Amino acid sequence: MAPPLLPFAARRTLRVLGFSLVQAAVFGSLLGFLVSVRPLPSPGLLGEEDAPTPRWRAFLGAPVDAVDRWTYDWRMRELARRAEPADAVVLVGVDDETLASAREDPRPDIAQQPWAGALVGRLVGELGREGAAAVVLDSRLVEGPPAPPASEAEALHAQLERAKTAAALGFRASAAPPPPVVHPLRPSVLRVATAQDEVSMQEWVRRVLVDRRPAYTIPDGAVTRVWAGVASEEEGKAVAHRLGLSGTPEVRDLSAQDRAWEVTATDLLVALAEVEVPGLDPQRLPLVRSLQAPPVALLGQGVRFGHTALASDADGKVRGVYHLVRYLSPRGRVKLLPSLPLAAAMGALGAPRRLLYAGGRLELAPGHSVPLAPDGYAAVRLDAAEPGRSGRGSLARAVSAWRLVQNLSDAEAGVPLHYRNDFEKRVALLADTAQSTASLAPTPLGPGVTAAAVSGQSIANLLSGTGLSRAPVRLDVLATFAMAFLGAFLALSFSQLVRSALGALLYVSSGALGLGAYLVWARHALLAEGQVVAAGGPLVAFAVTFLLTTGYALRTEQKMRDFVYGTLGRYVSPETAAEVFRNVHLIRPQRCEVTLVYADVEGFASLCREMAPAPLVDLLNAYFTELTTLVRKSGGHVEYVGDALLAFWGAPVRLDQHAQVACRTAFAFRDVLEQLAPSWLRRFGATARCRLALHTGEVVAGDIGSAHKSHYSVLGAAVTFCARLEAANRDYGTHMLATAETVKKAGPGFVVRCVDSLKADDGGLRSVYELVAKQGAVPPELREVLAGWDAARARYLARDFQGALAFFQRHAQVDPPSATYAERCRRFLSNPPPPAWDGRGELPQLALP
Repeated sequence: MAPPLLPFAARRTLRVLGFSLVQAAVFGSLLGFLVSVRPLPSPGLLGEEDAPTPRWRAFLGAPVDAVDRWTYDWRMRELARRAEPADAVVLVGVDDETLASAREDPRPDIAQQPWAGALVGRLVGELGREGAAAVVLDSRLVEGPPAPPASEAEALHAQLERAKTAAALGFRASAAPPPPVVHPLRPSVLRVATAQDEVSMQEWVRRVLVDRRPAYTIPDGAVTRVWAGVASEEEGKAVAHRLGLSGTPEVRDLSAQDRAWEVTATDLLVALAEVEVPGLDPQRLPLVRSLQAPPVALLGQGVRFGHTALASDADGKVRGVYHLVRYLSPRGRVKLLPSLPLAAAMGALGAPRRLLYAGGRLELAPGHSVPLAPDGYAAVRLDAAEPGRSGRGSLARAVSAWRLVQNLSDAEAGVPLHYRNDFEKRVALLADTAQSTASLAPTPLGPGVTAAAVSGQSIANLLSGTGLSRAPVRLDVLATFAMAFLGAFLALSFSQLVRSALGALLYVSSGALGLGAYLVWARHALLAEGQVVAAGGPLVAFAVTFLLTTGYALRTEQKMRDFVYGTLGRYVSPETAAEVFRNVHLIRPQRCEVTLVYADVEGFASLCREMAPAPLVDLLNAYFTELTTLVRKSGGHVEYVGDALLAFWGAPVRLDQHAQVACRTAFAFRDVLEQLAPSWLRRFGATARCRLALHTGEVVAGDIGSAHKSHYSVLGAAVTFCARLEAANRDYGTHMLATAETVKKAGPGFVVRCVDSLKADDGGLRSVYELVAKQGAVPPELREVLAGWDAARARYLARDFQGALAFFQRHAQVDPPSATYAERCRRFLSNPPPPAWDGRGELPQLALP
């Protein structure tokens, strides 16, 4: 706090300056932390997070991420406007023109849809003859629907093996666990081959799996023996004949040890697709648990394989690809699998399956590397600002597959080709681009871009080595801090100008200038260096500190009034708030005597079990509203403890008759709840009654809480005692209990009776009374009970249980406390209390919510 002798203007300036610096540091730290822990933009595989996003991150990071995505798309379009469309990849689309022409073609293999594997393989061969460096096949063309028969897949495999170009096939990957697979029981195995190397072993495994047999690769010294599961010796002979084995088939029983060497189609796919990447931590890569392999006949050495998953952000747009993922096999082994674009680029470059990661770049070949985040993610750098026709996205060219079919027919007929497609040294991406069946992937370019085009652009990035890299985290955090302080500085400098129209214009212009300057710098970083710097955190930090500093500067002179009316006024009546504002010392921490009312909903646990959440909350809100209104009207203060309400009178404003006011309010509680019970039953299907306790004692009162949240409240032994006294209502069947201190200070306006003497924590006895009614309002059925109550209780304390029982039992039907004492008398008649018994009860302990 500033020294009191300083002029008011100087004190105000110091307060605003201090606030500006503190909140700039706080928001700079918070948003800087958010920026440092989030990828930019790096969503979960297939749009799913590998680990659940913490709620605090989802809540606080939502505006930051939204701004980041918007500014990223803007910067990407600006970069694309200055780029040449990617020509290294050509999209060969099975488009609407191709489908229409194929349906009218007299040749059955072309008119058939989907195309047979042999035709797709011949098209791949034609692409190789026309000079394509690599061919990427859309999984839809090789998988169906329906799935191709084994013969068709075998024909395609043979064509791929003979093709003069590298081929790449995709497979689906998912973070979900694989479904359980039940194999037919085959108790025997047939020895198929003895493999000297991994290549021949994988080929024999493929052939066994194509025959729909389980395959086993059992090491035997320096060689590996390949076995096929069979049901019997006769079936083994048939399988041996189909596989072209010579000699007498060797069939033996399948042992338990053999099962550990089983190789599934997924295992074969992983073995063919996996890569080694020294320098990269596998634990930082997205985890996939299940794979959907292409037809097993296609799982050969002559083909590269990669997953087809595109990384989708929270807004559904695809901005990048996870080029490397971590696969956890059922046996617990970790394998690194490439994306389809990475597999295709490796095939086109002739890259080995051992890559190198260092300095944030992945080396595909000597002297050829691309930016890659440590989690395997790479943003797709777009090379066109507008999506091209035929679903090609930002690729330079898309060729109709019908042109390729025509050229294939010409080549097979030995006549000159119809078309010059110019595939020389380019990657050809053969994919489904028909409007009705193509898979679309929204991108920063907008809708209408096929997933194949996104993969093609990613391949082009890998081949050219022109990817995007994220700025160092320390630069993002520093930028966030700088923008937070800049926002506070500009607001502090220009906030006093907003009282005039011209000043307001200058104020708004200063904020817009600060935001615009940062966007220009972020744009320059992307265009000039291919570096993505964080924008959401710095811009949000600037906006928050700019607005908060402005608001604080304009409202400092009314700070005390806003505090009293905005904070204390929510809990007390406006009259009390006005008195506190006139004398602010009333809310300083102090010891004072108050009367407390602790009210709890009767049977709330049952209501929670039986009611749906929405009507339960509505009922509880209506209940609190009615009770709070009564307390505020009487000058009391309210706070909520779960389903309980704590009200007190006598603080912060002194009230001479606080006990009497509390007792009157307690009866008002009962009356209003009884009146509203029928309407609540119709609205909510249930009603609410309360049990309450009143106690007058000394408490500590003050503004209690943290720097983030506080409220005026009371604490001390009196509060705890009052809460425990409310629980004692259950023991006596009462609804309103009060201590002797409250009854004494309340005066003669109420009818009470002493129900017991309870032992308090300090060892003393406290007489506990039931508030029965206001004077003159005693129910007729209780008049006789009240007339004889003290005498009957005296007999009970004098151990005349038989005499007391006669009175209590006679009134037990209409008076719950009489029923309680009748039960006690019967218990003591059968089992007398010890000589030291003095009749006092125990105060219940507080139950945990």
